Amino acid sequence: MIINRVEVQNYGPFKKAVLNFSEIPDGIIGITGANGSGKTHLLETLFSIPLKRSLLYYDSPVQNHFTDDGMVSVEYLVHGTKVESIIRGRPGKTPECYLKVDGASIAGPGPREYDKAIKEIFPSLELIVASRCSSQNNPGGFFGLSKTDQHSTFSSLMNTYKLDKLISIGKSDLSKLKTTEVSTQDTLEGLKEKLRIAKEELAELKQSLDQKSLDVLDEMDLSENLAKAKQERNDRSNQQFSYWSKCQTEYNKYEVMLSSYLKQEKQIQAMIAGLEGVDLNLDICKKCTLSTSTRIQLEAFANLKNPAELFSDFCKKVRTFGEIPYFDNTELNARIENLESRVANLTASLAPYTNAIKDKEFLISEYEYNIKAIEAHEKVKSQRQVIDQFIEAVSKTKRQVIESIAPLIIDVTNDLLLNFENGKWQVTIPTEKANKSNSGTKENFNPIMLNTWSGKYQEKVSGGELAIIAECLRNGFFVASSRILNVGGGTLCRDEAIGHISREYLDTYMNILRKSMEMGHYEKMLFVCHQDNIIDSVDYILHIENGVIVEG
Repeated sequence: MIINRVEVQNYGPFKKAVLNFSEIPDGIIGITGANGSGKTHLLETLFSIPLKRSLLYYDSPVQNHFTDDGMVSVEYLVHGTKVESIIRGRPGKTPECYLKVDGASIAGPGPREYDKAIKEIFPSLELIVASRCSSQNNPGGFFGLSKTDQHSTFSSLMNTYKLDKLISIGKSDLSKLKTTEVSTQDTLEGLKEKLRIAKEELAELKQSLDQKSLDVLDEMDLSENLAKAKQERNDRSNQQFSYWSKCQTEYNKYEVMLSSYLKQEKQIQAMIAGLEGVDLNLDICKKCTLSTSTRIQLEAFANLKNPAELFSDFCKKVRTFGEIPYFDNTELNARIENLESRVANLTASLAPYTNAIKDKEFLISEYEYNIKAIEAHEKVKSQRQVIDQFIEAVSKTKRQVIESIAPLIIDVTNDLLLNFENGKWQVTIPTEKANKSNSGTKENFNPIMLNTWSGKYQEKVSGGELAIIAECLRNGFFVASSRILNVGGGTLCRDEAIGHISREYLDTYMNILRKSMEMGHYEKMLFVCHQDNIIDSVDYILHIENGVIVEG
């Protein structure tokens, strides 16, 4: 995969920058500039941006580095096909992603279709990013990672991460398969036989109940007579209630009218008491010289019915309701009690049958539950066996991949190490080791360094030697992966580990980089460099200053 051209707008320190790599000579191209000038930003535009990742902050969204409405456009040549990735973004916004092949748009602006197209066209792009772009903050490279991260990186570089994902999915599916609790010692066949017998017995019980019910129906006129007797008693109660309810209504009216009369009488007495020489005699009052309002009040009061008249009206109204309803329910209550007793006895005669049916139905439900539980248990057991076989098959495939690829990575690394201190160091990466219980083995990608001069293995090496060994191992990864994936003949990116390459090893370091290019058949290496001696050793320089790229 060859980089043809890159164009950047409002990304990191760059306002606008364009590089045509086809016009830049082959060899090691040094990227120089002051700290913070944007050297690593330039690297990430080439490989990391198409993945919408940031090399500086790998888990952060790429839009964090857009300073305004910006764009990163990179044109690649993949097996003779021109592919262009275009990412448009702005601070705080999700970027728009476009992908073109030979000028025709095939994805965008949505990230999902873009990601799918990227994986189809660049199946090894993420692998290449991981193996080619080193971090200046981790000069130890692979040795500077935790053992977990070493395992993850090794799997990714050997392209086994997809197999790891399948294994992870299988284990996740296993964890979701919950075994159903079975509370019986019976076998599935035994339970089904018990269920068949129980259902036959239930049918016989229901048939017996139906026959007994027919016998009871012959005497069910008892229930009918009981209902009639209760209805008669209710009718009597309703008659009494209706009579006394109407009486109460009329009495309430009488009380209201009587209260009104007494209230007005009291007011008239108070008024007359203020008139000197006037007695409470309406006939006399009429002859007196009184005010018009007082005369009106007296005449209105005179037209009211007095208490005796009101009570007489109440009594007349009550008489219209007829005789007071009175019933002697003694005989009726006795008849009802007798009928209820006889009905209860008939119902009780059916109880043994209904209780037996309930018990049998409960037993049948228990059989059915246990049958379902056993069937579910067997199904889960079968599914677990299938998944276990799947995990075993994928793990076996992964082991075969590792056993075929790991030696190539180690061979390339050790070929590069032959150029350092006359082959003093060799690296081996055992891919298995015994587990804690010594009952089997597990994957192990922790590198071990062999000092060929002393013949001893060492897990730790200090100083500038570690930086050189780590660089050889990194380059061994990407050269081997390039061969496996057939992606050589393109562009390589490296980032110098600041201050960790001793001056005595600078020439060796540059020779290793050139040897890596030769072994991987790479035309160009974009190399972020910091030390003057290294800068003097590169073939071409891209100097970044104030967001501007100066070639020379």
